[in-house]
Amino acid sequence: GVIPRSRGGQHTWDNVVAACERCNSSKGDRTLKEIGMHLRTTPKAPVHPVIAFAEQFWLDLQINLE
Repeated sequence: GVIPRSRGGQHTWDNVVAACERCNSSKGDRTLKEIGMHLRTTPKAPVHPVIAFAEQFWLDLQINLE
């Protein structure tokens, strides 16, 4: 789960999520469970744009070859 940095949570991709200012402010330093919130999607490691482009290029190429 997401642990606030004020409670020892790390500044890592799997512990940092994007939220609107209102939601982030209302959450404060509480956990998602404490405030009754949940993640919309499972966090995943960021991908460099070049890698993402290359993966999509090869997927598109494979589809076109079929």
